[in-house]
Amino acid sequence: MAVTKIIPIRSTIDKSIDYICNPNKTEECKYIFSEHCFPQTAGIEFEIYLQKARAGGNTIGRHLIQSFSPDETTPEQAHEIGKKLAAEILGGQYAYVMSTHVDRHHIHNHFVWCAVNLETHTRYRSNKITYHKIQEVSDRLCAENSLSVITEKSGRRGMGYAEYQADKQGVSWKSKLREAIDRYIISSVDYNEFLQQMQSAGYEIKQNKYILFRAPDQERFTRSKTIGENYTEERIKERIQGEKYALHVPNRSSDSVRRVIDIANNEKIKSSPGYLHWAKLQNLKINAQTLIYLQEHGMANIDEFNKRYESSMEKFSSANKALSSTDDRIKTLEELRKQLRNYGRTKDNYKIYQSAKDKDKFLRENYRFESDVMIHEAAKKHFNEYIKVHGKPLPSTKSVAEELSSLRAAKQKQYADYKTAKGERDTMMKLAVNLQSQFGDNVVKTPKKDMTI
Repeated sequence: MAVTKIIPIRSTIDKSIDYICNPNKTEECKYIFSEHCFPQTAGIEFEIYLQKARAGGNTIGRHLIQSFSPDETTPEQAHEIGKKLAAEILGGQYAYVMSTHVDRHHIHNHFVWCAVNLETHTRYRSNKITYHKIQEVSDRLCAENSLSVITEKSGRRGMGYAEYQADKQGVSWKSKLREAIDRYIISSVDYNEFLQQMQSAGYEIKQNKYILFRAPDQERFTRSKTIGENYTEERIKERIQGEKYALHVPNRSSDSVRRVIDIANNEKIKSSPGYLHWAKLQNLKINAQTLIYLQEHGMANIDEFNKRYESSMEKFSSANKALSSTDDRIKTLEELRKQLRNYGRTKDNYKIYQSAKDKDKFLRENYRFESDVMIHEAAKKHFNEYIKVHGKPLPSTKSVAEELSSLRAAKQKQYADYKTAKGERDTMMKLAVNLQSQFGDNVVKTPKKDMTI
């Protein structure tokens, strides 16, 4: 089951995008997807689309939340459902960023899209009809993926997540089973010992095509594969071997680095023994992965890491400045081109206005000239300011267009360099946090202000 909620965005859209793309909520940005924009620059791109919008409304974007029932889906499945939902409700006509948050007991998708249709330049209309359409598509996708769906006897009433949670009684058997499997994987030498420990904990085991478990007082058996891809019989065996001999991170390349979980400052983790146990286990894996990464990338000691860290910061700063400089110049030239066109379009009427002896009387009698006069004078003022700031003559419309074309081509390469530098910087920052958790701030010489990715 998944419930949905849609929220209008009327001020800064950057904050919404930053929130849904939080690395701590998306497993280090693993579950982020976008269309017609890049997550890192979506706010800027949305502003460009909004400038082309036809009149109507002050809503600049929409924020949709799709929340799944606890223990019913995996992050991978939820993310794929989210992609399909966005494809159907937006139809490829809106720029959007979508993410799957896995930091809570229930997995949920976030969608933030620009309010302007890329084809028609009209604004997205949100009402009861469009909302029910979103919920219908969400329900159908849940049914297609063997997830439960809310049904009501008469009519259709949206059920909030808190209401649905309150309607459920007891503690989830799946959550208990997941915690038990995680616990005994660590303490088992092989698969047989794992089964013995599960039986000693009171679980009844049935082995058919799939392995099934039933806790004391539980009515039905639970297939372990239904609680996640890491809990199939094959994966349990692999994890037992991995825990004892490799401390590897399954299904993840050695180039992917995760940041250690801040257990000390997370009250939710400290208050749950199962969650605390899981977090400690994850940090063991992450620390091992960090050391392997350093060895594979030629950082044999902390001094070499610190040098590489500083180098990555300098590269990112340089790439960011270059991209920002190009963006600023593009904005300057686009505004200048707009004013040049306004000047050319209004100059004939402005000459007529200038030739009038009584200009105020002329405007009263020829009110249609008033807007052209204002636009023309605003253009002249802009030209004077441009010449004053840049200290050179005003360029022609043709030269402005040529420079804009050249800058946009350069921006594509600069953005590719920026993405590469940002990826390296983010990796080094995560490594720095991990190393500081092991060796302390005095050994890893990285300023605290750099720790926010």
